[in-house]
Amino acid sequence: MSKKIFFLFCVLIATFELFAHPVPDIPVRAHLNDGELSIQIELDLRCLTDDPIDSPYVFNKDLKKWSDEKIAKVFEDAKAYVNERIKFTLNPKGSFTPDLKCKFMLLGQGELKGPDDVVVIAVEAKTSLEELHKTYSVKSTKLNDLSLEVMNKRNGKKIPRIATLFPGEKSYEWALIR
Repeated sequence: MSKKIFFLFCVLIATFELFAHPVPDIPVRAHLNDGELSIQIELDLRCLTDDPIDSPYVFNKDLKKWSDEKIAKVFEDAKAYVNERIKFTLNPKGSFTPDLKCKFMLLGQGELKGPDDVVVIAVEAKTSLEELHKTYSVKSTKLNDLSLEVMNKRNGKKIPRIATLFPGEKSYEWALIR
């Protein structure tokens, strides 16, 4: 009898796992090009809900029904989320808060095309680098519930070192070679 209960329990767990949509790491991509630092944070819209794990994805067909006011509110919430949970540093200057802009994009990067495309927010910023800036780093604050996956490119080439940051951790310092 206990083997049957154990089997049913395993089937129940497997079924739950099939339908669960875990919130992934938050990708943070930086592009270091000719005196400019461009940053893109790919923020799953479920991060902005009270229950990210059980909240459904937002699809492109749903987005088309949103009012301009709702879109503006979601973009403001996304900026606040990023500013509370991700800190950027240009040394020796220190921490800075970039001017953030938002747009919708396809999960995993790309343009939204089909009605069933999963929508995420691309939170983006650009800043000019000064001669005194020597390194760039990212920190995940203790308010973060999710880990950050920090990826960088320098002059169009991937920097092979990817950093996964858990709440409270700081990344390597990447050299700003021009």
